[in-house]
Amino acid sequence: VDAGLGYVFVNTERTSFRGTLGLTYTSEDYTVDDDRDGSFVGARAGWDFRQKLFDNTTLTHTLLADENLEDTEDLRLDSQLGLHVAMSSRLGLRLNWRLLWDNQPALAEFPLFLGGIDTGTTVLAPYKKTDQGFSVSLVFSFAPPKKG
Repeated sequence: VDAGLGYVFVNTERTSFRGTLGLTYTSEDYTVDDDRDGSFVGARAGWDFRQKLFDNTTLTHTLLADENLEDTEDLRLDSQLGLHVAMSSRLGLRLNWRLLWDNQPALAEFPLFLGGIDTGTTVLAPYKKTDQGFSVSLVFSFAPPKKG
């Protein structure tokens, strides 16, 4: 659950930059019990940036920071960088890179192997702090093209 305020810093035909601030309430159920309370009040800040580079090319960047106010070491970031190229009035190509960072990742259970043999025991270890993904999408537009 979150509630907040946003502000439009720039909003022109070629550039858009918006910022947000808010308070959140998070309730998580962990797959592995690690004695942490998954419910907390947090603060969130972010932005949404869009820049038209050429008539057919738009660059976008979003950033969202989510801070646990009860444990300030528990900070998470979500950033996306995108490039959209309109190849025609109905077809476009979108490239997107997403980076997720969690300073206190959840724990996972892993099987313990000794000498290549499964011991039947599991060990706990945190997931990686950083995840990233890259996507390429074809975008089909069915709206009538803009005139002018």
